[in-house]
Amino acid sequence: MSVAAASPQHGCMDFDLFETELERAMIPLADKVMLLLGSSKWTKPDLINVCGWSAVDILVTEAAPPAAVTGELEHGRIVVAPSAG
Repeated sequence: MSVAAASPQHGCMDFDLFETELERAMIPLADKVMLLLGSSKWTKPDLINVCGWSAVDILVTEAAPPAAVTGELEHGRIVVAPSAG
């Protein structure tokens, strides 16, 4: 899964209602939810909520997420992979 924005307080967000509804429908059907998130998305404004952090099993990003997110993902895994660019 990839989203348009992320908030430590509100979770994963997108700006397209169709995409949001599709992602919401897919999450309960998945064995694992992996979120690919660039660190630039932490500064985006709040949009339509897709899911909270408890729905994310694996967060893949190029920089460490805010501490509040790390606490919410205690059951999940965070993979920090430096960008190739």
